[in-house]
Amino acid sequence: MRCAQVWCTRSSGGVIKSWQMSHFPRCCSVAVVAVVVVSSSGCSKGSDASPTSAEVSSASTITTSASSAATRDSTVSTDDPSGSTLTKAICAGDGEVRSLGTIKSPEISEASGMVASRLNRDLMWIHNDSGDKPRIYAVDRDGAIRSIVSLTGAKSIDWEDIAASSDSTGGAFIYVGDIGDNRSRRDHVSVYRIDEPALGDVTGRGDPKQLAVPAVRFDFKYPDGPRDAEAMFVERVGDEEWVYIIDKNWKLSGESRLYRGSVSGRPSSRPVELESLGTITFPAGTLVTAADLSPDGSAIAVRAYGSEWLFGRTAGESIAEALTGSGCEGPAIAEAQGEAIAFAGDGSTYLTIAEGAQPTLHEVAVAD
Repeated sequence: MRCAQVWCTRSSGGVIKSWQMSHFPRCCSVAVVAVVVVSSSGCSKGSDASPTSAEVSSASTITTSASSAATRDSTVSTDDPSGSTLTKAICAGDGEVRSLGTIKSPEISEASGMVASRLNRDLMWIHNDSGDKPRIYAVDRDGAIRSIVSLTGAKSIDWEDIAASSDSTGGAFIYVGDIGDNRSRRDHVSVYRIDEPALGDVTGRGDPKQLAVPAVRFDFKYPDGPRDAEAMFVERVGDEEWVYIIDKNWKLSGESRLYRGSVSGRPSSRPVELESLGTITFPAGTLVTAADLSPDGSAIAVRAYGSEWLFGRTAGESIAEALTGSGCEGPAIAEAQGEAIAFAGDGSTYLTIAEGAQPTLHEVAVAD
C-alpha cells in the first residue's frame, strides 16, 4: 500500500477538530474531510505531523446536495457484505496485487471499461474505448476472450465504462456508458442497456461465441452543461435502477461532480436531465477514469490513471452518503494508463486493467 497520511476533520459545535490516522478507517460520520498525502517513494512527513492549511484545503471529500428520500435507500446486504470486508482489509494495509492472465487477442487494445458478469461465473465484460464497433467482450481470468456480444441498434461514439445489475427474478443487465466527451461539446450522452446473455459452456479454447443482443438507449444531459466523464456504475433499489456518473474534470483541480439518472423502464424520447449530487474532491491533478459498485452494494471503487480508492458503505447509506465518508487508496498497480476497475462477481476482490496492446488483468485481494 502506498504511504499515506490521513487527517479526519469533524465539525463539532462550530469548532473544526482535526486528528491524524495511519490509514483511512471510517473515522468521521459528520461533515467528513479526509486529507491524503501520497508518495510512491515514502511518506513526506513523520507520523507526528499535522496538516497545514494548504493540505486541509486539498481535502479528499464529497459535498453532497442530495436530500430526496430516494437517495437514502440502500441495497447493502446485512449478511457480512464481502465488499465491506475487502474495503476494511485494504484500508488496514492488508491488500496484495496479483497478476492474472494477459489478453493476447488484438481485439482488445484500448480497454476502457470492465464489470463482472452476473450470470457467467468468473467472466468479466470488457469494452474498448472509441474506435471499436458497439460490442463487448466476455473475458476469463486467464485473459482469453470467450464471447463477443454486439449491441444491436447501438452506436459507439465514446464508450468509457460498463456496469451490471440483477433483479430478484434472476434477470441480469449490462449497461454501457457512451459518456466520453473530451472537448465537452456533446448536448447529451447515452447509456445502453441489454439483457445479459447466459453463455453456457464457453470454457473451450475455440473461437469466441458470437452473439447479437438488442440494446435500449437512455439519453441524458447535464444540468450544468456538457462535460467529459469516464466513470459509471449502476445501483438497483427495489424496482428502480439508477446510473451514477462521475465526471473527469480536465481542470486538474481534483474536483469531480457526481450525477444520477434513472435507467428504469422505457427511456424517454428526449434527453433526461441528470440530478447533480455533489462534488468529490480528490488530490489535485486526479483524473477519474472508472468506478464500480460491489455486487452486494457495500463498497464503491473509484479509479484514476495511477491510483484507485475504496469507499465502504453501510446498510441505510445512500451512494452520496457513502462517498461522503472517508475512503482509502489501494495498493499501487503497475499499469501505465489505468482506465478500468471492477469488483469480482462475489465482491471479495477487485480487478483492474490498462489501455494498450496485450494488457494484463490485475486482481487486488486480501493478503494471505
